[in-house]
Amino acid sequence: MEQKKTETDKTYWHPAFFADIQIELAEDVTGKYPKTLIRHLREERHYSLKKTEPGIYLVQGDFLPIQIIVTRKLSKQKNLWLKSLTNKLDTASAQNLIADYLAHPQNKLYQSVITTIMRANQKIFQEVNSMDDIVMEIVQEKFDRKLKEAVDREVKKKVEIATEEVTQKVTQQVTQKVTQQVTKQVTQKTKLMDLIALIQKKCIKNKPLSVIADELEAEPNELLPVYNIVFQNPGKSVDELYKMATK
Repeated sequence: MEQKKTETDKTYWHPAFFADIQIELAEDVTGKYPKTLIRHLREERHYSLKKTEPGIYLVQGDFLPIQIIVTRKLSKQKNLWLKSLTNKLDTASAQNLIADYLAHPQNKLYQSVITTIMRANQKIFQEVNSMDDIVMEIVQEKFDRKLKEAVDREVKKKVEIATEEVTQKVTQQVTQKVTQQVTKQVTQKTKLMDLIALIQKKCIKNKPLSVIADELEAEPNELLPVYNIVFQNPGKSVDELYKMATK
């Protein structure tokens, strides 16, 4: 495991958290463990074992790191929380756990472990006066966390819906505006090209501007710019005349 043991985070109680395989042995009334297990590992599996501290044995020889933990032999001072992972907790240990937990109320590791230990030792914790306060604190923390998660989900959902609605509205507005602009441009171009074509045909018939204006029911001054372009460029196509007229 890649979790690091620090002085300020005592939930990583001992080196066992660096092992890939961890074997924990609770108190055994027969007294055969871990002697029998250690003998098997040494004689049958030919592993070497090293006692790193009271209750913790490092097993070497396998391709994965292995440690054996004998909880009843662990130091209460160094391994309070690990030693407390039992259903046979005593009152003094329960009080020490509560005191240590209250010193780290925001640490999620402490919260998760204290909940597990309390469930396994309900009778002992009921005898400790601080039990009710801790239960209420844990319940409130879980409620607050669940409430925040629910609120965050709802806010995210509403934001996504609002964003989608705004996006659709903006898209519709932009599409409508662009459509109007393009339609206007195309209409203007079509009208101008039609006018150029009509004037061109009439110029081919040598009709003067006054006659053309009269036939098109327009004022001569309105047609004069286009008429001059068409009249001065008799060999040009309608497209070429349009480009000249819109320069």
